[in-house]
Amino acid sequence: MVELCRDIAAYSGRDTHANHPSYELEELSHLQPTHRENIDDTNRLREFSLPPVDEGKDAWLCLVGGFFLEVMVWGFPFSFGVLQDYYTSHEPFSQDASSVSLVGSCCMGIMYLASPLSMFILQSWPRVCRSSSLIGLVIACVGIIASSFATRVWQLIVTQGVVYALGACMLYYPVLIFLDEWFVRRKGLAFGVCWTGTGVAGVAFPFLIKWGLSRFSYVAVIRAWAVIMVMFVGPFLPFVKPRIQASGPSGPRPQRISFKFLRSRSFAIFQIINLLQSLGYFAPSLYLPTYARLVLGESGIGTTAPVTTMNAGVVIGMVLIGLLIDR
Repeated sequence: MVELCRDIAAYSGRDTHANHPSYELEELSHLQPTHRENIDDTNRLREFSLPPVDEGKDAWLCLVGGFFLEVMVWGFPFSFGVLQDYYTSHEPFSQDASSVSLVGSCCMGIMYLASPLSMFILQSWPRVCRSSSLIGLVIACVGIIASSFATRVWQLIVTQGVVYALGACMLYYPVLIFLDEWFVRRKGLAFGVCWTGTGVAGVAFPFLIKWGLSRFSYVAVIRAWAVIMVMFVGPFLPFVKPRIQASGPSGPRPQRISFKFLRSRSFAIFQIINLLQSLGYFAPSLYLPTYARLVLGESGIGTTAPVTTMNAGVVIGMVLIGLLIDR
C-alpha cells in the first residue's frame, strides 16, 4: 500500500538526525576558529556517545513501540467499515444512515492530510515530540470515550472523525521522526515492520469489534477500546524516544519549506499513481462490510472477512517493500 502523505512525511524526516545539533553551530558560527574547533570536537564526542543505529536495545524497543502505536492508532480507522455497518443498521444512527460514511472519511482524511504539517511542526520544534505523543494519546481517548455518549451522527463525526483524528496525529507522527534517527541501513525494513501494524490491526480488529458488538452494547465496546488503547500504547511511550536529544536555543527556529519537489517529474508520477491507488483502496475498505450484508446477503463473519483479507495483504506488502528499499 502506497500512502503519499506518510511517505512524504517519512522522506522529509531523513535528515532530522543532522538538523538538531545544527542549531548550536549556527548560533556559534561567529566565534573564533579555535572555539569552533572545540565545538566540532564536542559534537564528535557526542556522536560517539550516542546509542548505535540499526541495532541495540534502544533501537529495537523504539521499533516495537512504534509498531504498537501503529496498531492502535490506525487500527480504528482501518476497521471502521465494521462500525459503519453497525451504525447504518442500528438505532439511533440508522436514522441518518447516509451521513455515517462521513465519520470514517473525516477521520482518515484528517490523519493523512495533516501529516506534512505535523512533520513540519515536529521537525521545527523537536523538543515537543515526546509531549505531543502523550497529549495526543489523551485527546484520542477523549474523542473515543465522548463518542460513546453520541446519539446523532454529527456527534460521531465530531468525536470519532475529528477529535480522535487530531489526537492520533499528535500521538503517531513523532514515531516517524524517531525511527528515522534510530535506523539508517535498515530504514526501509524498520518502517515496513512498523507500518505492518496497520495490516495486523486491520485483520484482527474487525473480528474483535464484530464479536464485541454481538455480545455487549455499543457503549461498552467503544469505552473498552479507549481502555485498551491506553493499555497498549501507554507502556511503550517511554521507549519511543529520539536517539539525538534536541538541542539549540530556547526559541524555536522553524525550517524553511522547499517546494522544489513539486516540479519533479518523479513526484508527479508518484502522485498520480498514489491518487489512483487511493481511489481503488479506501472506498472498498469502508463499504465492503455493508456491501456484503446488503447485496450479498452475508451475515456474521461473512461481512468482516473481505476487510480482513484486504488488510492481510498490507502485512506482507509492507515488509517486502521495506526489504527491497534497503537493497
